[in-house]
Amino acid sequence: MFDNICSINLRTDIFTQAIHPTSPILAVGLSSGRVETYRLPPLDSPGLSPISQKHLSNNINKSSSTFGKPSALSSKLNGRRHSLENGYGVVETLWTTKRHQGSCRTLCLSQDGDVIYSAGTDGIVKAADMETGRVVGKIGVSLDG
Repeated sequence: MFDNICSINLRTDIFTQAIHPTSPILAVGLSSGRVETYRLPPLDSPGLSPISQKHLSNNINKSSSTFGKPSALSSKLNGRRHSLENGYGVVETLWTTKRHQGSCRTLCLSQDGDVIYSAGTDGIVKAADMETGRVVGKIGVSLDG
């Protein structure tokens, strides 16, 4: 019924995940405090059935822009998608970092997908550039109820 288009081997248990709003990118927050991002395989991978390819392609094409214009990150990644066509089923690591002292408990992306936010058991919420993973802001949250 469902096609398995990829698998990702993670070093520790996954606690949370977020999917980029306009590009085939997956971010995961791990119990170790790491945040890792991956580019999923191109839509025309041989392992996908023709129906799945058409469904995925239609959904990606409909959401490939934000308010009528593509985000900087989606423009850059969509241009590279064709160069990955010979990578059949390969999940590409974009960046990975130790983001929190405790586990990473939640992830979310900005509406345009340019910023990723993470929160951990260390009481810190961090904002990072989605393209590079570099922290651009952080705030502390009181851990006292």
